[in-house]
Amino acid sequence: TSFLWVVMLEACWRLLGVEPPDCANYLSLLFAGLTLLLGSLMVLRMNLARQLQRYRVALAGVVLLGVVSNRTFLAWTSSGLETSMFNFFLTLWAYCCLFLPVYGRKWLAGMIIAASLAYFTRPDGILIEAVTICLAVMALYAKHKRAELGRRDIWIAVLFLAAPLHLAW
Repeated sequence: TSFLWVVMLEACWRLLGVEPPDCANYLSLLFAGLTLLLGSLMVLRMNLARQLQRYRVALAGVVLLGVVSNRTFLAWTSSGLETSMFNFFLTLWAYCCLFLPVYGRKWLAGMIIAASLAYFTRPDGILIEAVTICLAVMALYAKHKRAELGRRDIWIAVLFLAAPLHLAW
């Protein structure tokens, strides 16, 4: 059920000669670290009231401390399972939704790619795909209404075919 995780473990084994049980924990730790990095970036880019802006770095530290001291996060970080990878792609999706220019091509492509990677990591990623489809349809409709819909937008939307093609396979 964790297609992308199995592919990554296989690639690690074939390319580096490290068997899956040995590299799984390292991959989990890598994705947990990337999630923390992306979470920190999100806190640093948040729109804060003027009075709170000078505490931005301290706020990032508190958020990091809260996440790193969470026993569930720590358990899944060192489990050797795909959960850390899924959490990273979910966080990446949230980053794309919240911090990229709304209705722009990067926003659309980022959401679609992050949602697809989450889906390929775990089957419950299909829920993120469903929400992304709704957001993409709204964005493409808004662009069409303003006569700004271009071929690039359509090609980006074609990225949605990855999940149905995987299901058909």
